Amino acid sequence: MRQGAGGDAGQLQLPPAAAGQGGPGGQGRGGQRAGAALANAEIEEHARLARQYLRLEQRAPKEWRDVAGVSSYSLRLTADELAGLVKALDAAIRPYIGLTRADPPEDAQPVHLDLKAFLRPEALT
Repeated sequence: MRQGAGGDAGQLQLPPAAAGQGGPGGQGRGGQRAGAALANAEIEEHARLARQYLRLEQRAPKEWRDVAGVSSYSLRLTADELAGLVKALDAAIRPYIGLTRADPPEDAQPVHLDLKAFLRPEALT
């Protein structure tokens, strides 16, 4: 697996998500705690999938190894810009969601893609 410029590198079993889960928001303290717990579980599952792929990567055909990657970006945005970026990425990704893609190419394979966008912790201290 290659790592993009600026990239940073529990066995909880969750069902694969068909589409984005959203953030850890929610109404009131209980909703926020439940949302944060769900987000934490999802993050752990994404990490588990990445580690499992890395263990098995040499089994993947070269064309798939060449396009797999991990990228991380430290951006400087306003809240409105982040909302627009997330919306644009979501719109670009949705046509490829496995459960709703009407007629995928015969050689299409299941691929994991996750997106996290949040203020860096140091901005909150």
